[in-house]
Amino acid sequence: MAPTQSKHLRKDWDEEQMVKAIKMVRERRWYPKAAKTFNVPRTTLQRLTYKTDLTPEEAAATKLGRKTVLGTQLENVLVEYVLTMESKFYGLTRSDLRRMAYMLAKRNNLPNPFQESGLAGNMSSRSRDTGRHYASGSAKRKAKDEKKKNEAVLSKHVS
Repeated sequence: MAPTQSKHLRKDWDEEQMVKAIKMVRERRWYPKAAKTFNVPRTTLQRLTYKTDLTPEEAAATKLGRKTVLGTQLENVLVEYVLTMESKFYGLTRSDLRRMAYMLAKRNNLPNPFQESGLAGNMSSRSRDTGRHYASGSAKRKAKDEKKKNEAVLSKHVS
């Protein structure tokens, strides 16, 4: 059975309002009052307020989900390379993308969960392969970021 999608959006609160609520709680105010005043989820406010090593702005800007294996900078480099190859009509397969992700992780001495597989090709006989879901997750994150950028540009042109 396939996993079901949640019916409500995650992180559906305003980041500026969350920053104000975190500041209010850190000034010895009650969680329920701050949550109600700034219209943010109380449990999320509690969790972010406990991150005392971060400023309120950093705490409110935390990302959801797992951290990327390559990190955002290397992942963006990889995505840009793939998009460049695609624009030049040089199609890369998913296995090509997974090999490149493994090679980037290996060359940058990053700990990675990629498993060994006997992929043939122009690499060594004992090449490595990343998980199948890595490619789709990376593409989804990039698409979501591009959508946000486009919406920001459109809103600037409208106003």
